[in-house]
Amino acid sequence: MKVKDLIEQIRKDNVSGAASMEGVVNKIGSYGLAVLARARKVPFFTLCGSEKFLPRQFSKSPESELKDPREILERPIKNVTAINYYFDITPLSLLSGVICEEGVLHREEIAHRLKKMTVCSSLLSRVKVGPRN
Repeated sequence: MKVKDLIEQIRKDNVSGAASMEGVVNKIGSYGLAVLARARKVPFFTLCGSEKFLPRQFSKSPESELKDPREILERPIKNVTAINYYFDITPLSLLSGVICEEGVLHREEIAHRLKKMTVCSSLLSRVKVGPRN
């Protein structure tokens, strides 16, 4: 595949509305592809259903999913700290848009929808996720 043909069309784990991490959460490496696409002036889209759009109260940071470092580094190496994240965040600013069942949503529309999303307080009281900044 040539870089000019790059369009990421993989399922996103969620599209986060948390102010501190507004963007798409997916397996590690998605952010790097978006940075490369931007540097090469290649449009970068992602694919997911709108049910993956999450309000800030249900958005969690990928850092909360730190995995066993022995998966990537079997034996310790002096002065090396292995950090094993499964997910990363691709900021909306790096996306050309999100392709979903409604068509192509551009980043401004996604940001607007995420900011408008709310969760019923009785639902929040039933889950173990609190409001985020």
